Order: sequence, then C-alpha cells, then structure tokens
Amino acid sequence: RRQHKGIIRDRLPNGRQMGAVGKVPTDPDGDNMWAVIRCDAGGDRLGTECLDSDLDPVVKFDLDGNLVDSFGAGMFAFPHGFALDRDGFLWVPEGGSHGDARATLGESMGIGHQVLKLTKQGEVVMRLGEAAVWGDDENHFNGPSGVAIAANGDIWVSDGHRGGNNRIVKFTRDGM
Repeated sequence: RRQHKGIIRDRLPNGRQMGAVGKVPTDPDGDNMWAVIRCDAGGDRLGTECLDSDLDPVVKFDLDGNLVDSFGAGMFAFPHGFALDRDGFLWVPEGGSHGDARATLGESMGIGHQVLKLTKQGEVVMRLGEAAVWGDDENHFNGPSGVAIAANGDIWVSDGHRGGNNRIVKFTRDGM
C-alpha cells in the first residue's frame, strides 16, 4: 500500500501534493482506481478546502498509478467520504457541518450539505440534500461524511461531521 501511494503521489500533475484521501475503490471493470483527494495539501491550510481551488478532487488512476482522468474543480468545498457503486457511479458527500469553517465557504457559494451521484465523466445525475441548506429532516443533511450503496441500490448516508446530525439516513435507489 505504501508503495502505491508513493507511485500515485509522484504522478500527480504539476507537482500537486496529495491531500487527504478516503477509500480508493477499483472500478467494476477492474482496470482503474478512483479517489477523492482533498485540495490544497500543504501550505497554510489543512488540505481540506476545494471550493476556492482550481484542483480537481475526483481522480482516476490506472492500476500502475498513472493519472487517467480528473474532474470536479469548484464542485465541492469539503468532500468527505467516497463510494463507487457496482454500476460505476461515483458518490461524493459534502462533509462540512454548519458552523465548521470548512462548510462556511461552501454555504456562501450555494453548495454543501449534499451527497452527489456522478457519472465517470463528472456529470451530476442525482443530488441528495439541498445545496447550502443544513437541517435534520428527511430532505436535509448537516455534515454528510460517508455513503454506501447496497447491492439492491439502497443508499446509506452517514450524516454528521464535527457537530453535525450524527445519524444514518437510508434512501431507496431513486433517492426517496
């Protein structure tokens, strides 16, 4: 594992440093790996903010660690958690909870408090939660930090990061 991390880190473009990374799942085709890398590693920030960065947080590597594709610059303020379902869709929670500095910028720009379902090309095909609006009912999150997709398509979201809702929310495959 340590060897792969070094290979991937050395192959990021333009001297980019690796920010915090969650899971690194393999594509259903078995030919590629995906990750969400938080932006701005190093410097004077925590390596977590992405909204005001021109770096792509969603990255795709081949199994030798070569960067194949990337996207998502400006889509997320604080991506937290990541899943790849058996149909190849990418799921990215926006994990800052209301009052956390990492969520404040996203809220001010009209994003955050959501889980996005994306194609492998970065097209948003489903949104769970309401952009920039936090809450604790069936339509709102406050700090979604993880997502898992069951074999039948059910969606499980861990909602709560540093003072967020601290709950698990279940949705049907169509987001209901």
